[in-house]
Amino acid sequence: MELIGQERAQAALRRAGAGSVLIVGPDGVGRFGLAVEAARAVLGTDAAAAARVDSLQHVDLGVLDPTEGIEGVRRATERLSRLPVEGPRQVLILRDLDRMSHEAHNALLKTLEEPPARPMTA
Repeated sequence: MELIGQERAQAALRRAGAGSVLIVGPDGVGRFGLAVEAARAVLGTDAAAAARVDSLQHVDLGVLDPTEGIEGVRRATERLSRLPVEGPRQVLILRDLDRMSHEAHNALLKTLEEPPARPMTA
């Protein structure tokens, strides 16, 4: 996925490093593309992994869409409680949270307040 015209945002993202990143802006400016680029920076350790991220098919990448509601939040929470399979960590892109239902927001907030237990490493 190629992101055009967001050089400042891309540079800020590179400086942010690991952790959570909040990407905001009006519709059509490339928020989702920038989020995929951030996921690629974490998970795209080689060309094949980067291609899987770009196609949203990487095993350690999840995308939570607002239409998934509470069940989507529960699946995302369960996913994040697992160890990564291929990459160094799990990555979850939360897409268009402003369009999520009140109930799903509450479920997500509960997850953020009380994160799932980290899995034991082998």
